Amino acid sequence: MERKVGGREQKKLLIVCLGEKTEKAYFESFKTQSGHKVVVLGMGVNPSNLVAKAKGHIGHSKKNYSQVWLVFDQDQFGADIGLAIRQAGEEGYKVALSVKQFEHWLLLHFDSYKAPLNAKDYAKKLGKHLGREYDKTLTPSDLEKLAQGREVAIERARAMNHGDDPSTSVWELVSTLKEYCG
Repeated sequence: MERKVGGREQKKLLIVCLGEKTEKAYFESFKTQSGHKVVVLGMGVNPSNLVAKAKGHIGHSKKNYSQVWLVFDQDQFGADIGLAIRQAGEEGYKVALSVKQFEHWLLLHFDSYKAPLNAKDYAKKLGKHLGREYDKTLTPSDLEKLAQGREVAIERARAMNHGDDPSTSVWELVSTLKEYCG
């Protein structure tokens, strides 16, 4: 349930990420408007356990969220992805999926990448764009660079075929975040 703060409906968004560092830092970098709240959790579990962690957090915190998003990538999880997507749908949660890695979403902030990459290639290309060795952490400088390319990343991701390698639906979550962050 949304409550009014200063005459406006307060929205609460929960983002539960598979990654404990990269995704969490990226989504925490969004600045929310007053009255809205975004909670970002980095869990470090497999995708189907992410659904259970989200449910557990909601039950434990006793908070009502306007939306719940799960963020995960295909990476090494294979069959668990389908189960997680089905479980998320049953709970009414939305999914932001990257095939193969979340880093593909980050690369789209800088250029259009349409060929499949491996983990080393992602790190090498991100390092080139960020001007340092990429190690799955995002510095304040990295986050500034990413913020500057956010709109073009949305357009590049939208143009990809969802589910293909590579592809990402993170753009849908980022578009939602814009409502919370102005």
